[in-house]
Amino acid sequence: MILQEVQNFDNYPDGRLRAGPFPGAPDQIARHLERHDLHIGALGEKGMCSRTIMGTMISAAGAGVNGYLLDGEGLEAASSDIEAFLDAVIRIGTTVTIEGHHCPDDMRMVRSVLRAWRSGRELLISTERVLHTRDGGRVDLMRQPPMPLGGTGPEGTPQLSLVG
Repeated sequence: MILQEVQNFDNYPDGRLRAGPFPGAPDQIARHLERHDLHIGALGEKGMCSRTIMGTMISAAGAGVNGYLLDGEGLEAASSDIEAFLDAVIRIGTTVTIEGHHCPDDMRMVRSVLRAWRSGRELLISTERVLHTRDGGRVDLMRQPPMPLGGTGPEGTPQLSLVG
């Protein structure tokens, strides 16, 4: 096996996003993203898609890509919009991952991972966001264990833990 290094993969301000596999054709996924005002990067960033045996994969790279879905103003999309999008596109037995990173400066990288899957009628979502530093440091910014869409903790509070 030959591995070739990708130059500038973690250079500021470059970000990456990869999402999928989504059941359905790329144009269907694009319509669902538009319907929920979700974007893979800031205005002007373009994504790529590919069809695989498992479904449609979406990817993007550039200074306006943060590794997570954005709203129409270029801010992190509301979890309710992401959940509505995922609820519309994920079928029983399907697991979708939205993952990526961005570098807020040349010494730090923020890595985000969201996994969603359907178990019966329930949509389960887990989220993790970690800050990595060039000197090997790691800070967990957010960790949400798998929970049903709209699920709550024992006292009725959302099961979201911000760490750090």
